[in-house]
Amino acid sequence: MNATTADHYSQNRSYQHSFGVEVLQQYLAWEGGDTVLDAGCGTGEICRYMSQQPGVASVQAFDVSAGFVSYANQNNSAPNVRYDVADVSDISTYKPEWKGGFSKAVCLAVLHWLQDKEAALKAIHSCLRSRGEILLSCDTEDSSFYRTSHNMASHPKWQPYLGDFAPNLFPWPSGDLVENRSRLMQECGFEVLSCHIKPHQQSFESKAKLMEALRGIFPHLNYIPQEKHEEFFDDLFEMAKDMHMLSSSMDGKYFLIIIAFVAVTSFDGCEGGFLCHGPTKLNCTDMIGCVKATDRCNGVIDCWDRSDEENCRLSCFCYGHSNKCAAEGVCDDCQHNTAGARCDQCKPGYIGMATRGTPYDCQPIQYVQVVQQPLQQVMQVVQKPAQQVFMQPVQVMQPLAVRLQPMAYQVKQPVQVQPVAMPVMMRRGKKG
Repeated sequence: MNATTADHYSQNRSYQHSFGVEVLQQYLAWEGGDTVLDAGCGTGEICRYMSQQPGVASVQAFDVSAGFVSYANQNNSAPNVRYDVADVSDISTYKPEWKGGFSKAVCLAVLHWLQDKEAALKAIHSCLRSRGEILLSCDTEDSSFYRTSHNMASHPKWQPYLGDFAPNLFPWPSGDLVENRSRLMQECGFEVLSCHIKPHQQSFESKAKLMEALRGIFPHLNYIPQEKHEEFFDDLFEMAKDMHMLSSSMDGKYFLIIIAFVAVTSFDGCEGGFLCHGPTKLNCTDMIGCVKATDRCNGVIDCWDRSDEENCRLSCFCYGHSNKCAAEGVCDDCQHNTAGARCDQCKPGYIGMATRGTPYDCQPIQYVQVVQQPLQQVMQVVQKPAQQVFMQPVQVMQPLAVRLQPMAYQVKQPVQVQPVAMPVMMRRGKKG
């Protein structure tokens, strides 16, 4: 991250805050007496929000920036919140009393700034109690944010200024995420959750407000002369639109696209036996069998009572137009006038871009009736003996030509969704 000051960051982090609140509300269930660790808390707005939730007893937050921690103490303090300075990926900076002291942890939009993700995950894992949960988000190599940042670093116009620029964005390797699982997170002791892509859209009333929001996450600007910043932002906006990270509307608003990778609890491995114990095993419903948890919903019956293949939840990404899956990766009952295996097309008779991810992506094709009625008035000049000359209009009617032309419906607030960031919810558990 490259926020110039804590005050600037706090005033221009509306998209981080709204995204954080949304995933917390959707993916974490607070229980009575929850103790929460916020790893990489920034200026503390999310900490204060969590401290106010029913069921949260206390929040321990930390950030590597002493300036951010000082700002959080001054502006986002609460009786049940404590802020400290520590490095997420350096366990030696953690306080001894944090070990095994928390029932839940959050790490939102932090890990893509860290090169050593394994060290960070293991450090956070050490702070969780048995069966504790963690919710995290991280950009991947396929994210529009990462691709936009990378492409701007090699932009022909700006490359001469960026000769010494060293990218500080380290996205989660896409190769680690296979079939909605992460080998790295499993190796760090977590029961990985099955992953889902969650889009989030944040609007900005003006170009100036969006520029200030992006200023803190594009360190390229440190190498660009101040007088060329606005020109750089113009090129950045065009690149972001090409990468589907940004869109705009006719009334001058801008829409920043954030995408989350969400997970649901899963187990891995089984040592056999009739009754299963521990995070790597799955009991059959009749309690006379124990199978590998990875056998759950894999299309093969492993339990005598077929319970491992019952009530299976299929995974599919439908751009927000359906919450039903007909098969793995195939959407069912597409809404909002969409169609296709991923609800990624407009159905016949509708026009638009279904992948924007809003209920208004596809609108009816409107037809305009064009009627050509060229009425020519032919003026006849009649000369009379009395030398009186007058004009007499004569109307000549032409055949009517009628044609139906399709008129494209323009969406006022276009949104393009591309998979990129990943909030992941996990439980602490034994390695498989």
